[in-house]
Amino acid sequence: MRPFLKRFAGAIQISIIATALLLTFILTRAPSEQAVRSAAQAENFSEEKRAVSVMIPTVAIHTPIIRASGSMEVRSYVTMSSEVSGRVIQVSEALRAGGKFSKGEVLLKIDPDDFELRLEQAIADVASAEATLKLRIAESDAAQGNYALLHGGKPVPALVAREPQKSQAEAQLDSAIARKKIAALALSRTEFSLPFDGYVTESSASLGQLLAQGQTFGRAFADSAVEANVTITTEELAVISPVKGRSAKLITNDQIYKASVDRVSAELDSKTRFGRIFLKAEEKIPPGTFVSVEIEGAPQENMISLPLSVRKENDRAWIVSDGSLQQVKLDVVSARSDLIIVKAFDFQDGILHGDTPWARNGLAVSIPQNQQ
Repeated sequence: MRPFLKRFAGAIQISIIATALLLTFILTRAPSEQAVRSAAQAENFSEEKRAVSVMIPTVAIHTPIIRASGSMEVRSYVTMSSEVSGRVIQVSEALRAGGKFSKGEVLLKIDPDDFELRLEQAIADVASAEATLKLRIAESDAAQGNYALLHGGKPVPALVAREPQKSQAEAQLDSAIARKKIAALALSRTEFSLPFDGYVTESSASLGQLLAQGQTFGRAFADSAVEANVTITTEELAVISPVKGRSAKLITNDQIYKASVDRVSAELDSKTRFGRIFLKAEEKIPPGTFVSVEIEGAPQENMISLPLSVRKENDRAWIVSDGSLQQVKLDVVSARSDLIIVKAFDFQDGILHGDTPWARNGLAVSIPQNQQ
């Protein structure tokens, strides 16, 4: 017997270890899927159904309103500079920082004496050129008459008829007239005005100051250059498309101003990927004013308005279907601080709202009789 044990002792030990490992695996292995399902069903049957409160929304036409914010800005400023050189003899009260002026109002005047003299000289040059032309015409007529007496009906040569002299006199008259126009234009530029209603933001002009041609003395902007600059997402742009001309409201300091969308930026911001829209207000709002903006989009059919408490993480919601919970994906069109607008969907027996950390797919629930 002992020789036998000695001979097969190793094999017996290996068999014992293998048997122990097999028993351990059988006892500790995970339950089968069928066993888990059976246990879950047993649990559902054994536990009492949770009573839940649901809402039954109404499918309707919705006019989306995009809410954003921005500020009033000046689209472009105008640099004021003198078109002629001279000494300032008059400065308007409006030509001060913050001054308001009207279209065509004289803001600054340069001493016109030199320019008036130049205009008078140009007028005299025109009169002289006209007299010279008349003389050349008379000389030409006399020369042609004499030639006809001597040569009968033969054509009169251009040199004999003094045609070159007449052409020269005509050119000199045209040149004198042009100089007169230039002198008159320079004289008109001694009075500085702007072709729009607006405001002055900077001014360095003063009485007695000697201005050179092209010298800057201030800056201004037109009333029509003031607009609202508003940042908006691409999704919001899609909601209010087409954007140009769409009605809007600008709200600031509890005041509401009517406005319309003038244009949309041609590119998105490279960092935020937001776009910008520019709105024109019907009334004057000072540049730099912060404004809230409301823009109405086109009416959309088959929309549902839901309280914000319905919306869960990743735009999902819980509905009741055949006595159990089911999670669905919401197609959100717009959102506000208190509600969301989504495209209509099949909400079965109702939509859960409020805090639902206990919710899970397939959970058995019951709806109170008064909500059915």
